[in-house]
Amino acid sequence: MPPKGSILIICLWIMLLLSMFAVGLGRRAAINLKLARYQRDSLKARYLALAGVNLAAEVIKGIPQDRVYLTQTWSTGLDKDNKEIFKNIKLEENSSDACNISPYSYDDKHEYYLRDEERKINLNYAAENELAKLAAYMDPRVNSVDARQIAKDIRVWRGDTDPNLNPEDEKYKDFKKSHFKVNAELLTVLKYFYAAKGGGYQELAYDAYENSGDLATVYGGGKVNINTVDEKALDILLSCGAEQATGASLQDAQGLLEKIMDYRSKGGTFTDINLKDILAKPSDPQINIIDVIKTKIDIKSDNFRLISEGITAHSGTSRRIECVINRSGLKIAYWHEN
Repeated sequence: MPPKGSILIICLWIMLLLSMFAVGLGRRAAINLKLARYQRDSLKARYLALAGVNLAAEVIKGIPQDRVYLTQTWSTGLDKDNKEIFKNIKLEENSSDACNISPYSYDDKHEYYLRDEERKINLNYAAENELAKLAAYMDPRVNSVDARQIAKDIRVWRGDTDPNLNPEDEKYKDFKKSHFKVNAELLTVLKYFYAAKGGGYQELAYDAYENSGDLATVYGGGKVNINTVDEKALDILLSCGAEQATGASLQDAQGLLEKIMDYRSKGGTFTDINLKDILAKPSDPQINIIDVIKTKIDIKSDNFRLISEGITAHSGTSRRIECVINRSGLKIAYWHEN
């Protein structure tokens, strides 16, 4: 081959290699640019979410100390001018970047408010019969024996030393045997229970745990706020109270439940735990139920759960922070970022 032909071929190969190198560099630069934009937007979204947490903390700070109820700003999400304060929060007037605060992980309901953790049954303090009724609500398929077993498992996990529980049993060797720190520990307990029952246990455990979201908590001192308590949680409290109250039945507990919910639905709020002085003509058995549950109820709450999600308008990048804020010194009782 003539020398000129060889040189031409070599030059073409060099040009091809340089082109491939240039294309590679360009692709890498484009990827790095996308990553940089994502990191920028992700950081921006996180700060938007943090701003939402700070706003929620200010609202919690302003809750009156004497009592907590559902028509206050933290629960309605509305200020005194009836304006939504937890929806589409913007840090800059002309910016489309925003933050939303809701009580649920996936806001399909499009509701924007905070959630009172002390409207629920506390896993660290509830009696065994209350835990058994809670288990029946979490999984309606379980029978009374299984519900009682779940209650016992919860008690062993939280460290109860009752010898009737047999906490030294081999099946409890991996249980932590101290108070619940986060709600997710309940999922672990449920997994142990359903694993012992047989196949498909993980799905059953997750289903039961999902159903516990509005019913069970690990935050607070164990008392349930009668002004905010969920109807199912109140049913657990009253029906268990009826079991101990002189002359009371489940029908008496149901009637008392209806009186309390009706009183609240008409805008009533309890100013103390002497419910019998406020409710319309409770029967003697219902008064006995009230006397039994007095030590388990309150009119105040200190722990509030929220999910703050920051979203950047440019790319739709979002960051979510879920936390529980204790209003005593605005302490963070729980924190999780996605």
